[in-house]
Amino acid sequence: MTGARPPTVRAVQLGRELRYLREEKRLTMEEVGAVTGWSAAKLSRIENARTRATIKDVTALLDLYAAAADRRERLVRLARTARERGWWEAFDGSISESLTTYIGLEDDAARVDAFTSGAFNGLLQTEDYARAVIATAPRPLPPGVVGRRVEVRMRRQARLTGPEPLRLDTVLEEAALRRRIAGPDVMRAQFRYMAEMGERDNVSVRILPFDRGPYPLSALSFSLMRFPGGLRSDVVYLEALSGGAVIEEDEEVFLYTLMWDRLRQLALPEDESRDLLLDLAARF
Repeated sequence: MTGARPPTVRAVQLGRELRYLREEKRLTMEEVGAVTGWSAAKLSRIENARTRATIKDVTALLDLYAAAADRRERLVRLARTARERGWWEAFDGSISESLTTYIGLEDDAARVDAFTSGAFNGLLQTEDYARAVIATAPRPLPPGVVGRRVEVRMRRQARLTGPEPLRLDTVLEEAALRRRIAGPDVMRAQFRYMAEMGERDNVSVRILPFDRGPYPLSALSFSLMRFPGGLRSDVVYLEALSGGAVIEEDEEVFLYTLMWDRLRQLALPEDESRDLLLDLAARF
């Protein structure tokens, strides 16, 4: 597990392309350092996205590598966007650091495979249901903080409907359907909303019934995030009562991938899951 915020996909892409340019010129890190006055360690951090490269640093490298005009323009633009703060960082005082990290990864991801055990997936919650879930936090939250956390959750959902929508594949334990987190009207609306979202081409909703098993028991929900173009390895976000943790180690990520495959295999097909949601909405 890691405590530091992982680099964004844009930062990884920038570092990789700068390394390609250096290698095209057959320059070592030490040779670049001799011209720029940098240490090899600094250049390594830039190329591996371990630090946010400044526009000045990127321009210096592009000058040294004699990058073509179109490539230069694209990489300078990429450097600017890599340094931009995400909208979620404005909510730092209201959400945990681990959630801030997760949202940054989610914003970069092309696909999220998510198993949820206690409540509906946050990307598929109605505003009223989200408010009820957030209000159940173990420590009482001021009304303003509850409202800001609800706003964050609603804004995250834009990833499902934007021009390059996130692919979301979710498996939900049946226990979450039976847990009365809110009143009947809110629960009915939540069931219908999740069934409706499951009809989108980029969203898959499957319910894992009580009678399916055996399967790996876990009290924790987790999300397996995959990124475009193989720019970075898959990452797991593990939810916990006190926050969450990002898992990047290949062996651990592989174990969660195996667990995900098993859970998805055991869950009801999408059409049966939708029927169950609508049936619960009608009978709740």
